[in-house]
Amino acid sequence: MALAQALVDTDLASQDDSLEAIARSLKQGICWTGQLNLHEQFDHYVRTTTLVNVMRGWEGMPSHESTKQFKWYLEEYAGSPSSRDSIVPKYNWGCSEFMAMAANFLQREIYVLAYDTDHKKQWYCSMYKPSTTKRGTQTYEIGQHIPLLVGRCTALIRAAKMRDTCPPLVIRHWGEHYSAFVHKRAPVSQPQQPDQVTGSQPSSCAQEPGHTQPLHDGDSSQVAWSLTGWDGNVTELRRKLTGLTISHDLKCEIHLILEHADPS
Repeated sequence: MALAQALVDTDLASQDDSLEAIARSLKQGICWTGQLNLHEQFDHYVRTTTLVNVMRGWEGMPSHESTKQFKWYLEEYAGSPSSRDSIVPKYNWGCSEFMAMAANFLQREIYVLAYDTDHKKQWYCSMYKPSTTKRGTQTYEIGQHIPLLVGRCTALIRAAKMRDTCPPLVIRHWGEHYSAFVHKRAPVSQPQQPDQVTGSQPSSCAQEPGHTQPLHDGDSSQVAWSLTGWDGNVTELRRKLTGLTISHDLKCEIHLILEHADPS
């Protein structure tokens, strides 16, 4: 879903239908790309490590078993729900190998900035790009994972924004969740001048530069909502959270709390 959001690169809260369709297509593309020349892309060690990380495999599993389980993983991942409100079990989550497959499928570079993945409060940056590998005389298309230092990663992103017509695909990873970096921003709202205010109640506080207007008047997630009227429905709270223009770190914290609060 984060990659679909990065591809859309616009007002995410108003793109639910488009995002779901794009995410579904991306999953299918990753599945097809992964199953094509599977052994040339991922050896037995990589397959086993990946399967163990998503609770689908075990240490010491034989090669034929890792192949079978990895194919099942691809198929079930592609068939998992693709809407923003869907709750997907961890064994159907994506992984770094899938990000490499996505780069191969899209034939585009993908930048991932991950923070605190090992609880050391460090940034770990990567670039995934389409590449090739040779086995004997045969050449295969693959996705390549390149670890980067933070400074190098940001420099490459900046250069790509200057060079390319389409903005680069930039993904953030925090708290076991991916989210998209959106390059396009809503226009900055300007405070009304006194002579422009007609029949409206003056605002008690001016908007700070850099803050954006609400996404859409018709967006239910932006309608004023009192916490005192909440009936304890976690699904409703998730829906209200969707589209809120709050900081990335705060939204991740709230999502983690909701995951623990969800009885399912």
